[in-house]
Formats: sequence, structure tokens, C-alpha cells
Amino acid sequence: MTRIVVLIAVCWCLLAASASAQTIHAVLVGDTTDPTIGVGITENLRKMRNFFRQAQTEGELNIVVTEVKDAAFNCPSIVKAVKALPVQADDTVVFYYSGHGFRRVNTQTQFPEFDCRRTQDPDRAELAGVANLVLKPPAGSTTPPRLVIAIADTCNRQIELPEQAVGPAAAGVRPSRKAAFRRLFLQYSGTLMMSGSTPGEFSWYMNSGLQIGGFFTNQLLRAIDSKMATQVADVRWEDIATDASKKIFIPRPEEETTQTPQFAMLNLSAQSAPR
Repeated sequence: MTRIVVLIAVCWCLLAASASAQTIHAVLVGDTTDPTIGVGITENLRKMRNFFRQAQTEGELNIVVTEVKDAAFNCPSIVKAVKALPVQADDTVVFYYSGHGFRRVNTQTQFPEFDCRRTQDPDRAELAGVANLVLKPPAGSTTPPRLVIAIADTCNRQIELPEQAVGPAAAGVRPSRKAAFRRLFLQYSGTLMMSGSTPGEFSWYMNSGLQIGGFFTNQLLRAIDSKMATQVADVRWEDIATDASKKIFIPRPEEETTQTPQFAMLNLSAQSAPR
């Protein structure tokens, strides 16, 4: 489920700028037509596209972006987009989901399931499942991609199916960030998963004002910018995830509430020297 607050509560191919054989595959998924949080989700996707354009240009990275949104948004399309990635062993895969989410009584992980069903059909997709799907060796390869990052800005509360989730569920010249971008996407290996709320919590979106979009997505992007600025070539996903997972205070008119993002790492590490 996703929550709204006037506040609102949750949950192209870029031209290669580098000759590097390593590719960063970014899959951006958003329920942009949802009547309660669609505006915030559209803004989330815009911010993520902009982030990857910056990474491509400033980091001189080879980035390919795939989007699942608008009328194409559903569980099978999400799974199909992930399965279709032409991933090689030295590549990076970043998966990002913005939309409603929930957990079932028998959910086995701390991460949410996506409410991408649209109807009462049995199709399912969840953050942990997508990460596992990416980690399966691609056709013709014996190893999974080098780095997998899976992110969901969505609610993580239990609901009783077949209830349908509805709302309330959320320029300038820069110093060179080339080394920071290349470290994050080319030197790291392992798996990092992040979601906007811990089990039992909502994630919140704002549909108007300066902070339009998901509170978690905004906090994540601020954490990335901050760490790249202060740590530069020594920037660490571990530190970004820690800052992005700090408790978020939601200024609801009726009463202030909070959400607590979460993350999990598996064999996440970086090489000390540039690739």
C-alpha cells in the first residue's frame, strides 16, 4: 500500500559516453498513472533519469536505461524487462521501483512486494525476487553481473489480499565527480538492496511543493550527492546506504509520523584502484 499526505504516502537508451566494455543497466519502474501518487512517481523517475544522465556524462560511463511506466506498468512487464537485460559478467545492474507496495502474511524477506497487479491476477513481483532474478547467470555466462543494486520507494505494510492498494499510501557548475561515479559503478561488486520503509511501515510521497516525489528517493539522492562531494574518489555505497536509511520525519497536517528506510548488503566491496 502507498500513503498520501498533501503530502502523499507510499511507496531510452542513453548514448554511451565511454569506450569501456562495462555497461551499467538501469531499470526504472514507476506507476505513473496511479491517481493518488502518480505525480510524485513521475517526478521520482525524472530525478532518477537525471541522475543517470549525470553519471553518464560526468563519469564517462556506458549507461543503458530501460523504463517500465504508464500503460506498460504491470508485474509481467517488470519481470520481462529484467530478464531481457543483455547482462555480462562485469556489468552493473541498478533496479529502481516507485509505486505502491505491501507485504503478505507469509512474506519471507524484509523487503516489499510490488502492487503492480492492477487486477486480481496472480502475477507477482517483489524487490528480493527481482534481485535474485538479476543474480541468475545470464544466457551464455557462468557468472552473474558484478554489481546489483535494487531499490524500492514503496510501502512495506501487511495487507489482506485481494484488497487493492490505494492512497493515501511519496544547475550550476559542479566540481568534477568523474572519479566518484566511476568508483560507485565500476569498482564495486556484490549486492545492495534498499527500500523506503521497514516491515509494517508506509512510505510517503509529496505531490506538490519543492519536495515533490518520494521522501525516500529524495533522501537517497541527497545522500549520494553529499557523499560524492565529501568522499570524492573514496565514496562508499555503504556510507550512502547508511545515510539514505536514516529515519524520515513526515510533516503530516494531522500528526507528524515517520518512516525508516532499510538496506541489506551481500559481499559488497570496492577495489582500491581504478578499473
